[in-house]
Amino acid sequence: MSGFPSLVPFGAAVTSTPPTVRWPAFGVSHYLALGDPQCDPIAYADKLASVGAEMTRIWLCDPWACNTGETGCYDGFVPCRRASDGRWDLFDWNQAYFDRLKAFTAALWARGIWPQYTVLNLYQFSPRKQGLVWVPDMDRLPWRYNVNGVSWGHPDEDVTFFTLPDQWLREFMTRVVSTLGLSGAGYVIELANEMPEKEMHERMADHLRAVGYRGEITVNRNEDTPGQYHNMRIGPDGRYQRIAFHAQGDVSYLDEFFSREPVYQTFRELYDSDDIELSRVIWSGDGVGNNTLDGTYDEPQVTEVVADTASRGASVEWQAREWKLGRFLLGRFDVDDLYVDFTRQLHHAFLSHTPRE
Repeated sequence: MSGFPSLVPFGAAVTSTPPTVRWPAFGVSHYLALGDPQCDPIAYADKLASVGAEMTRIWLCDPWACNTGETGCYDGFVPCRRASDGRWDLFDWNQAYFDRLKAFTAALWARGIWPQYTVLNLYQFSPRKQGLVWVPDMDRLPWRYNVNGVSWGHPDEDVTFFTLPDQWLREFMTRVVSTLGLSGAGYVIELANEMPEKEMHERMADHLRAVGYRGEITVNRNEDTPGQYHNMRIGPDGRYQRIAFHAQGDVSYLDEFFSREPVYQTFRELYDSDDIELSRVIWSGDGVGNNTLDGTYDEPQVTEVVADTASRGASVEWQAREWKLGRFLLGRFDVDDLYVDFTRQLHHAFLSHTPRE
């Protein structure tokens, strides 16, 4: 490949005073908040504070912000700029993106909220997502349509998993943690959203440590199974300090049986064991609910899951699907679309049942 410069330090870090990252935590999220120009950082932070959120999870790369033309796409904040022929130049770094990252982080910190920033997501390149409703054209995204010879996920996504992080991803991660502060104070890095390939996670984590990042690292695998906690060796001295599990909409998930797991074959067995720190588990509401803006959630069942999760000493990170779907169903993002009463109900359930001081 050509067009790969050497790694260089980037810019001054965010200078606002960061809040303390503490666990367990209650979070509310809109994953595309960073990339969407209609999402004002201050209004977003104010809304999170109004419902009791102390953390939020945000994707660093927003495929819909590349404006490829599908429903829900827009001209937003992307880490690199386009060349004159319309292709992306991955190493022509977009200062507006990093300024946005700083402003977003500062707005959250000003309200005592800390972000968990996710580096990779399958919507950037994976063929398994292509063809789904509203998924952008991956052949027009920066990680395929560029002047640098990079073609993530094509012709075989397994090749991508075995080669990442490539030089672009290494430099991007370096620039992100340099921008946010190498100490990791006030934020957490999540390597990927629903991503396979264990060794890829290891290489990404090792790169972050090699460039001086000292904060926590969260993982989320493409399999939400009780064996992943130990498979990824979650712990204070390991590569990863937290693990997120997605999309359990009622407490019946605790007894779902995973016959291929070697030790703990249900989440209840895992959670009741003595060799797990439940404060290192994040229950994420990713995917909970229907793809409509009316009657989205089974509120009693979701509230019961949040209460049960909190009682065990784990964290809750709630994806607000009414935010996520606004661009697709309404043609716009509006921070006031959040179901405030229900979100406050979840926060109350969390506070009422968590054993935290």
